[in-house]
Amino acid sequence: MNFLNQMKKGETYSFKEEQTYKTIRNVNEPHLAFLLLLDTSTSMGSKVGMKTKIQLLNEAIARLKAQMMMDEFAASRVDIAVVEFNSGARVVCDWVPLSEFKAPVLEAEGMTSMGEGGNLAIDMVKERRRFYKEMGTPSYAGHIFMITDGEPNDDTTRLKQRIAEEDAKDPSKCKMKWFSCAVPGADENFLAGLSKRKVALDSHDFGKMFNWIGQSLVIVSNSKVGENPQLPALPEGMRVVPSDW
Repeated sequence: MNFLNQMKKGETYSFKEEQTYKTIRNVNEPHLAFLLLLDTSTSMGSKVGMKTKIQLLNEAIARLKAQMMMDEFAASRVDIAVVEFNSGARVVCDWVPLSEFKAPVLEAEGMTSMGEGGNLAIDMVKERRRFYKEMGTPSYAGHIFMITDGEPNDDTTRLKQRIAEEDAKDPSKCKMKWFSCAVPGADENFLAGLSKRKVALDSHDFGKMFNWIGQSLVIVSNSKVGENPQLPALPEGMRVVPSDW
């Protein structure tokens, strides 16, 4: 009998491949690769009231896990990773099951290498879905949520092409869904041309945005693989451009 079939629900399997540790829980259930792509450039260090934008972002990330863990399917099916971009791009948290996620403490510095960060995020989601396939685990389209308060300082040509290729596919066949999430200060005109899924927050209430993100992922993780479920309505204070949602 294959070792995967011998595993009981809830058990964790880890192995080392090319010096990278990979972990997965509940291998026989569908999995959702969820990646937070976060702008941590210098502008995120500016003050909003008594706190900086980066502090408000950190607090919202810390609350996200508790919100999603309340749903049985999200708790067992969602894997999460975090990438930041400033003067370069860096993996802050490599793929882990949601239950094992520890919210990072991000700091603001540097420029806005959105192109580099976006391409890294897409590479990671595609690699994670290949991993699911190797394990015999069904998977949803990977979800990338990019949150930014600015505009790119680097070349985004390849990133735009990669997002456009996925956006052009039938929703049931795409491998990745990109969401551009703007907060005050972001170049919304640029983001509108980057992807067809774009939301904008009218204030710096990151908690409101993350509540919506969490609700969206719960809906996806409760759906069947290949479905294109309707995401929740945006709360007051958030806006959306026309899309295929």
